[in-house]
Amino acid sequence: MIRHTNGSRFEHRKRVLLASTAIAVLLTVVGCSGQTSGNSGDTINIGLPHPLTGAWADGGQNALNGAMLAIEDINAAGGIKSLDGLKLKGVQADTSSDDPGQAATVTRRLIEQENVSALIGSYVSAFTITASTEAEKAGVPILSQSYADTLTDRDYSYFFQLPPTATALGQSIVPYVQDAYAEIGITLQKVSVLASDDASIEAQGRAAIAEAESAGLDVVSQAFYPQALSDATVIVLEALRADPDVIFLGGPTGAAVTIVNTLRSLDYEGPIVGLGGGGILSPDFGKLLGDNVDGILSQAGWNWDMPYDGLEDISTRYTQEYDTKFMPQEAGESYVAAWILAGAIDDAASTDPEKIAEVLRKTDFTSGPASFMPAGTVSFDTKGLNEDVFPIMIQWQEGVTRTVWPLDVQASKPQ
Repeated sequence: MIRHTNGSRFEHRKRVLLASTAIAVLLTVVGCSGQTSGNSGDTINIGLPHPLTGAWADGGQNALNGAMLAIEDINAAGGIKSLDGLKLKGVQADTSSDDPGQAATVTRRLIEQENVSALIGSYVSAFTITASTEAEKAGVPILSQSYADTLTDRDYSYFFQLPPTATALGQSIVPYVQDAYAEIGITLQKVSVLASDDASIEAQGRAAIAEAESAGLDVVSQAFYPQALSDATVIVLEALRADPDVIFLGGPTGAAVTIVNTLRSLDYEGPIVGLGGGGILSPDFGKLLGDNVDGILSQAGWNWDMPYDGLEDISTRYTQEYDTKFMPQEAGESYVAAWILAGAIDDAASTDPEKIAEVLRKTDFTSGPASFMPAGTVSFDTKGLNEDVFPIMIQWQEGVTRTVWPLDVQASKPQ
């Protein structure tokens, strides 16, 4: 399928169709590494700046793993055909979890010393803001898994945002939760919000508050806590005193686990719904909570069980390679991003960042792994936002995340 757009956006759009033989190889070949050594003349370097230490390291490592798995698969499928099979090489860098300045520094290094043709990163919006600024200065395209609205409000020409924005996630959480619980006969009226104070999660929390109030719900408590939270007693007690019907929760894995365990220890058995992104979607969240995780819902921008041919096989290979129960959101988004870049490089027949960016601006990715986002297509508007994507809702069931809403991507009914 290809969608034609009006000249008000672009004079034309091109369809990138990854060869079916390459996809067949992708789904059957395991173990060809994208990490083989080689200089920029022998490989096409893709920069991967992510938080690999600190509070956000869990998600950052997942994002890195997803990109590296895709690079392995792209190389195993023959590399970049228009460049005589030239292979991709992922070059990682640690942004840290607490210093946006370090994200800028390592991104400059990737551009100036590693000669990257493009970047994928940086998972946490605060680091993506500084990393993408360096990419913009250098004219190098960066595909991101981050949510913050500000990322696509800056009129950048080299920034491309795959998932829904924080506002889109926050605005959809209330109707999604109401509809999903209506399916099982539960009405929700009183809402508490517990969100970390980083840029993306706080924005999602505030958008959810606004949407809840607009829908006539009562926001009975709200708290924006530090990312390194180690004792949740005070904020949890404050929330429970308000007797909420549902708690909206967002934050890094460690803090989110601490809050859920505190809620459970105080006998709260009501719905917990993640705001989207962050630690609630991580395999480690489920591992650390054990049986306490089942039933928790969350907004998401991607999930491993969406109904796209080949996605389940990719997820299975990810779980085998990285010894985890499922392929998490940030890994999936990075995997898609790498395939989008491969398609753009192949179509440009060039490693020149400017030519790659030009293809990204003009192309609908409508088939193969490059299209494996909600909606089954990816295209970027003039701000760099994926205009096709929409939020989905997952629920933890038997220790894994299952897509439960909306109905057109539902893999399991909400419980």
